[in-house]
Amino acid sequence: MDTPKDSGGSNDGQTKTEQTGDYQIDTILQRFNISLREFLSGAIVIFILYVNLGGIFYHLVEKWNWLDSYYFTFVTLATVGYGDFVPKTPEGKIFTMAYIFLGVGFFITVANFILKNRGTKRVAKMTERREKHEARRAARQAARAANHDDHSDDSQNS
Repeated sequence: MDTPKDSGGSNDGQTKTEQTGDYQIDTILQRFNISLREFLSGAIVIFILYVNLGGIFYHLVEKWNWLDSYYFTFVTLATVGYGDFVPKTPEGKIFTMAYIFLGVGFFITVANFILKNRGTKRVAKMTERREKHEARRAARQAARAANHDDHSDDSQNS
C-alpha cells in the first residue's frame, strides 16, 4: 500500500500523515498486532453485547417488553430518537445519558475506522491504475517518438 510522502526536514522517519496524528489504518492494526478481520469481529461482538446491555436494562428497569426495549436501544444508538419511548425512571434517564455518550462515540469511531480503511484501499487502487495508465502512455509516446525518429532519418538519407 502506498504511504504518504515525507514532508521534508527532520521527521525521524514519520510520514506527513503520522505527524498530523491521522494514523493510517494499517499502522494502527500493526501496532496492536491484529488483522482487519479480527478488529471487525471484535467490534461486532462488542456491538451485540452493548445492544443486549441496553435491551436488558430497559426491560428490567423501565419495565418495557423485549421488543420495545430493543427498539429503543437501536433507535437511540442510531441517534434517530423518535420520542415514542422515553425513560421515565431516574435510573433509566442516567443510564440513557451514559449509554448514548459511550455507544454513539464507539460506533462512530468504528464506522470511521471502516470507512477510512475502504477509502485508503480505494485511493491505493486508483493510484495504482493511474500509474499503470501513465506508464502505458509514456511507453506509447516513446514508441511514437522512436518511430518518428526512424522515419525522419529515412527521409534525410534519401
